[in-house]
Amino acid sequence: MAIFKPSPLIGAISGSTGSATFKLTRNGPVLAKRIIPRGRRTQRQLAAQNCFAHIKHAWCDLPTDDKKAWKSFATHLPKTNALSLPYPLTGYQTFIAHNTPTFYLSLPIVQQPPPLTQLPSVGIPAFKPPITYIQTTLWWGFYSPPHRWYPQITAPLDPVYLIIQSCFPNLPAAGYTMLDPTPPETWPYNNWTFMMAQSVSPGAPAILYANPFAALYGSPKLGDRFAFRSTIWHPDALRSPPYITLGRVVTP
Repeated sequence: MAIFKPSPLIGAISGSTGSATFKLTRNGPVLAKRIIPRGRRTQRQLAAQNCFAHIKHAWCDLPTDDKKAWKSFATHLPKTNALSLPYPLTGYQTFIAHNTPTFYLSLPIVQQPPPLTQLPSVGIPAFKPPITYIQTTLWWGFYSPPHRWYPQITAPLDPVYLIIQSCFPNLPAAGYTMLDPTPPETWPYNNWTFMMAQSVSPGAPAILYANPFAALYGSPKLGDRFAFRSTIWHPDALRSPPYITLGRVVTP
């Protein structure tokens, strides 16, 4: 790994080229070797590949007018890259993103773009920032099953679908009373993986998360920390911003 200093010719750079990856880290710009995955695919990787192939095939079968509609729809969805610069989405990208939940929910492909109705995030009012980190922690007690989580769901549609991804942050195990010295938004969350999807009504539904979580990672250990990234989705609306819920495994 090497570090470098931007010059007047290159003010900022991010992304991969060849075998090198440029990253912006808390210590400044970094040039790292790009790691190309090799070997056998895991079940999670195979599931993601099957999902993408399924939706890509559906895009190829779309009538030309529907593809044009998705292209026009994408112009109303601005995004920013790693350098905080705006970039346009394509109709294909927008179609893939909106239809990904249909694969996991076994629902029909959404052929027409939805209205520009933004679903509110989990547990926070619509006027809050797009990504909010809950300051309280979801405690997973080993001897208190079933493990329930009660997210706050507010939506103009009923029912909607709660889509939950999960991950382990790359952090050492912490005890029950240990306070984390750094804010959660700086924690190294990565490898978000689809965990579960469930039809819910507005309110505070009880989400039984232990079995789906253990099916992905096995039984967690005392002191492990985990996180859920949740969104609300409906075929006829824009998916909500993500909401990250922190968790820790403790004794009761």
